[in-house]
Amino acid sequence: LRDMFQETDSILDSYFYHPSHAPFLAVRVLQRFGMSNPSPVYVERVSTAYKTGYHGEFGSGNYGDLGAMVAAILLDDESRQVVLDADQTHGHLREPLLKVFGLLRAMKAGRWAPLSVPLMGRNINDQIGQGPYRSPSVFSFFKPEYTTGALFDVGLVAPEAEVLKGGLITSLLDGMWSTMKFGLTQCNGGFKEKGWGVSCVKTEGVSMIDATATLSYEADSTASLDEVLSELVLLLTAGRLSESNRIIVRNAMQSTFDSGNRAKAVRIAVQLIASSPEFHSTNVARKTGLPISITGYQNAPAEEYKAIVYYYMAGGVDSFNLLVPRSNCRDGRDVYREYKNARGSLALGTSDLLDINASGSNQVCDTFAINTNYAHIHQLYNEGQALFVANAGVLNKPLTKHDDYGKEAKVQLFAHNHMMVENLKCDINDEAAGTGIGGRILDMLRRQGYHTSANMVDVSDLLLKGSSLDNNPVWSVPLRDPTELDKYSSVGPNMLDLVKSLNGASKEDDGFLGNTWSYMTSKALFEYQKSLEYAELFDSQEFDMSHYRVDPYDKLHNRFRALAQYMKMRDVRKVNREVFMIQHNGFDSHSEAPGVVNDLFKSSNDALETFINEMKVQNIWENVVIIMGSDFGRSISPNSNGGTDHAWGGNYFLLGGSLKGKKILGQYPEHLSKESDQWMSRGRIIPTTPWEYVWHGVAQWMGVLDNNDLSAALPNMDNFKKCDMFTDQDLFVDGQVPPYDCASMDADGDGIPDELDMCPDTLHYFIENGLVDENGCSPDSLPPSTSSSPTSSIRTPQPTPNPTPNPTTSFDENFTTVNTIFASDSTVTTVGCDGSNDVINKRAIDKTTEKFYCIRNFSEPAGVIVHPSHEQPSIAKALRVYSHNNCGDCDPVSYIVSGRVDTGDEWFVIAGGDLPWKDEALWRNTRGQAIISTFESGDDNDKYYTEVSFDNNDAFLEYRVVFSETRSGGSSIQFAEIELPGYLLDAWPTTSTTQATATTSEATTTTTSTTSDATTTTTSTSHKGPSNSPSKAPTDEPTDYPTSKPTGNPTAEPTNSPTAKPTTKAPTNSPTDEPTLNPTTAAPTPNPTTTVPTASPTTASPTTASPTSSTLPLQDIG
Repeated sequence: LRDMFQETDSILDSYFYHPSHAPFLAVRVLQRFGMSNPSPVYVERVSTAYKTGYHGEFGSGNYGDLGAMVAAILLDDESRQVVLDADQTHGHLREPLLKVFGLLRAMKAGRWAPLSVPLMGRNINDQIGQGPYRSPSVFSFFKPEYTTGALFDVGLVAPEAEVLKGGLITSLLDGMWSTMKFGLTQCNGGFKEKGWGVSCVKTEGVSMIDATATLSYEADSTASLDEVLSELVLLLTAGRLSESNRIIVRNAMQSTFDSGNRAKAVRIAVQLIASSPEFHSTNVARKTGLPISITGYQNAPAEEYKAIVYYYMAGGVDSFNLLVPRSNCRDGRDVYREYKNARGSLALGTSDLLDINASGSNQVCDTFAINTNYAHIHQLYNEGQALFVANAGVLNKPLTKHDDYGKEAKVQLFAHNHMMVENLKCDINDEAAGTGIGGRILDMLRRQGYHTSANMVDVSDLLLKGSSLDNNPVWSVPLRDPTELDKYSSVGPNMLDLVKSLNGASKEDDGFLGNTWSYMTSKALFEYQKSLEYAELFDSQEFDMSHYRVDPYDKLHNRFRALAQYMKMRDVRKVNREVFMIQHNGFDSHSEAPGVVNDLFKSSNDALETFINEMKVQNIWENVVIIMGSDFGRSISPNSNGGTDHAWGGNYFLLGGSLKGKKILGQYPEHLSKESDQWMSRGRIIPTTPWEYVWHGVAQWMGVLDNNDLSAALPNMDNFKKCDMFTDQDLFVDGQVPPYDCASMDADGDGIPDELDMCPDTLHYFIENGLVDENGCSPDSLPPSTSSSPTSSIRTPQPTPNPTPNPTTSFDENFTTVNTIFASDSTVTTVGCDGSNDVINKRAIDKTTEKFYCIRNFSEPAGVIVHPSHEQPSIAKALRVYSHNNCGDCDPVSYIVSGRVDTGDEWFVIAGGDLPWKDEALWRNTRGQAIISTFESGDDNDKYYTEVSFDNNDAFLEYRVVFSETRSGGSSIQFAEIELPGYLLDAWPTTSTTQATATTSEATTTTTSTTSDATTTTTSTSHKGPSNSPSKAPTDEPTDYPTSKPTGNPTAEPTNSPTAKPTTKAPTNSPTDEPTLNPTTAAPTPNPTTTVPTASPTTASPTTASPTSSTLPLQDIG
């Protein structure tokens, strides 16, 4: 017992004194004190106070002093400087409950006894998204890392935004308006708990007799309108209300104020100010005064309707008591007994199970059973409308217990928030950061012309968020029939229009947090007005839902009912592809597991049965698929409380009228013991079926059939065997894509049927550290290298009338050869790409075969601009491009390399043309491999790359590498790595005047030209395997760049490679053969320090600017 206490104390101490504890806690506490995105130095100061126990005169001097921490937060300049409110990123969105109490406090709410928080009602959580003692889980009402929309685009979080959903926003506003008109009451949308026998007044400004609190604020009887308004602005927004919004409020209250009804004028002003972004956030808003324009689809879609319903069991469902092995097992084993031994007190008896036939599913047993509380799913299974996916979960790549799964999983295992996020994203490497799997599927469908809609049913939107470029907003499904907003209005019939104007389109410097409130509110009001239109149809026979009762005590039932009602309006909304997410809470069963879980399964079964019957009534059951999901599975072994603990792999069902059911996909564990390669400690099972397998087939059924689109929807699918992916024919009777069969249809396992495979007898696609071409071939040997290089396609420009000097090395300067001019910590930005981010940008130069990709916007060639971190002049001598792991059609095949000295200068083209691999076989690199190259040679150790050399002598500080063509000409461009081998100089070289013409790009047509001494170009063939080149140059990027004169003074690039890099001169064309477009004529203006020119003006290439979220036109939804 003593040892137990000591070990427990030691563990707690290790957490408490861990270096990450103080900054972690500092960020969390700062967020609750109004700083959603505190600066790193602010976090450091608060952490220091916590660790030292002092902040000025506050604190005890002991580690972990919360008083010192709070003092550091409240007294810091970043907390107290009002000017920071004008910072677009500063502050936070206010919590719903604090907004309500802030309003009551400002308006001097009073009653005969102190106002009691519980008196506001047990249902206030459902009304505004937050309530006293109503946290939905131990993780509070919102996640600290939650982000959305424009916040994500700029790298900010806003935890409180997670509860900004359509119905919650409108009921919050209506509750505050009601409180101003009638006091804190249950009538007319008020916050008080609903009761019986109350007669509601119908005159605004008359307090209800049952009001829990009345508001006693009165404006000074001698104050002018502007003085009254200024005081209200101070009380409600700390003076932040913008001038444009102030004008809106003033105009709305002026006539009433001038008529002498000052009390009503105050009520009007307060209701409008309490609807503004300045009240709901601590940002300064900068609005145009024009409402955000939101419209619906105007025309009916051509294709049939299909929908995904993602049914999420939050908390981690104990799915090993959902699907149980029973009999007829492999080798005559009694696997049910193994199950009972492993589960102990959690095991289900035979009377708790309903047998199902799993023969033909290639599982450990031919007979399985499901929990008896799922009687309707048992029926659907037997009818072929249900199937199970065994041992599924979040995976980065295939893993067993023999792997370093803690590291290679790339997710914080067993943690609710992390595992939930990864489940909903299905993008474990964040290649499409900020989006969810449902949203990306809809993005791909919208690009094909489908009328799409993403819909959340009282749940977070992460699964449903797509790229902002595809304009697929997430809509809230109303949980109840709409009620009239602003009943007995103080303002009049234009109240909602005024609220839209207060939350209108943003100016460029609008605060991001306030803008988030405005965008969500505008969308919520649009949804509300649409719901009023729909409600008028519910009385008709076509849209009648009276047979689908509302159950005041069953939230899950009511959520499914709301979903069904929303689906019924699909033709009115003019949509034909939808994804819904609905959530069922309570599955975190750490104690009393069998009883708790069985009750949840029973309520789930009943809600699903009623919903499915309604789908049949609507004649769309064949067009709907229900996918069960959860944070993770739970431990097979019980814990000491008679419950289960967080685990990993689990068993899940799919339901649908078009399912090819009555089978179990995936692989149920062969052994439920340590004998299994998937068994971890405490009975946790490593998944064998990644969620990518399921979503792959579902996406195809929805209409995502193109391989590039599937890769965009499922960025991590390339880490798994394509032939193991489920296709839509695996899952659905009306699927179009035949099942992949690694054994018979696809002998080499590359996902390409043998009859279409150009090399079906090669080694397996997924050999360790292997290379593959676009057909999945893994060769025993490489094709021979060509003995001469293709001719460069660089064109000689027509000389400009006034040539511009550019520094050119005389080869008597100090320099070092480097494998690439680009240090891996250089600044990288994309050009010509939509939806890029820093993580993806860095992959272009991260010295690994991790994939860089972008979606071309076709405004200019796509690629990267690199500003090397060493800040030294350099001379590029070659370009290497390493292939990525898939999509040969996405390879760049034509390039332009340009350089400049200062960021404001025009670009000067160093070289351009076709890459040698344009007409070659396409070998692929596996992802995540380190690249080790030299100046003379790329990485020939099982790496594939293409290289082109150029006789360039111009020195620059910054480079632009773009690719004007891909192999297929499609929108996606992908590669693993680019290198610029060259010379790194200690100082600027001596210079001479040379011909140079800046690149001019117009729309999608690009005309390039080069310096006159860069017209002779050498290219090499593509490489794989051992190199014949000697390696006298540095073998990797220098750790410390040279500060003294290097030894040796070569007069040219080393050419002692006998065959690996054969060179040939490109013919120099006559200047009249290829005239330049719009040549520049400015006179040279040499820089006195570096003799670098000030470039002549050029015609700027048009770009596609991404609008701010407040001005982004929303998709048509009807």
